Amino acid sequence: MSREIKFRGRGDNNWHYGGYTCLEGAEDAYICGFGLTEPTDEGHQDNYINTIPVDHETVGQYTGLQDRNGVDIFEDDILRTYQDGIIQIIYSEDICAYESKSDIGSRSLYGYLPDSFEVIGNIHENPELLENK
Repeated sequence: MSREIKFRGRGDNNWHYGGYTCLEGAEDAYICGFGLTEPTDEGHQDNYINTIPVDHETVGQYTGLQDRNGVDIFEDDILRTYQDGIIQIIYSEDICAYESKSDIGSRSLYGYLPDSFEVIGNIHENPELLENK
């Protein structure tokens, strides 16, 4: 079983999904998507890379998990849980894993039952969700 590695970032008022790249020390960040061009009359298609500039502060990685509705969960998402109420998803360098962050502390995201949480927003578009718990 392989792990899907993808990122999202916000640019031009939209979320973009795919690979992530940035130049060291630069403020620019990019989400890169791969695709195929339309078939030519000869039936050939060419690969292309679609590179979109995004705000590096909004870039978050996919956790590998989905909520009870099948929505992908990314770093910086805000979830409603049965156990802990409203939580924010963060990456912890201390434990090298995704964690929930809430008023009652933090714990590994992988300690939750898969059907016990629902994505209700993210910190970039809905920071008020964390204030109004």
